[in-house]
Amino acid sequence: MAKRTVQVFQVDAFTTQVFTGNPAGVVLGAEVLSDDETQAIARELANSDTAFVLPSSGPDHDLHVRFFTPLREAGFVGHATVSMFTALLAVGRAKPGHVRQKSRAGVFDVEIAGTAEDPRIAVTQPPPRFSA
Repeated sequence: MAKRTVQVFQVDAFTTQVFTGNPAGVVLGAEVLSDDETQAIARELANSDTAFVLPSSGPDHDLHVRFFTPLREAGFVGHATVSMFTALLAVGRAKPGHVRQKSRAGVFDVEIAGTAEDPRIAVTQPPPRFSA
């Protein structure tokens, strides 16, 4: 089997103090993983949610993200999105500006500001839909 490499992070969103906030796993380079491996990593990390970062799959977005709980795939997770862009800033794979992120729930606009040491991430979500 060929060697494959991913980067795995645990990031506490919504805080500047370690071991507080809302933890999420972040996996960079997830395009080398199978669905079963992705789910196994999410289960092993045991966070409520883990973001798996993939390259763009079309012209309407800049990157593709899959979100997994330890048990199943989720459509979108806000705190894992914030954690993901924090990790991308930390490793130099993101810079301040506008990004379009695709997930199972659609394409979301994200504004990245600040620095790796002081990130500020804002996600624009569509209004909720209610049904009777």
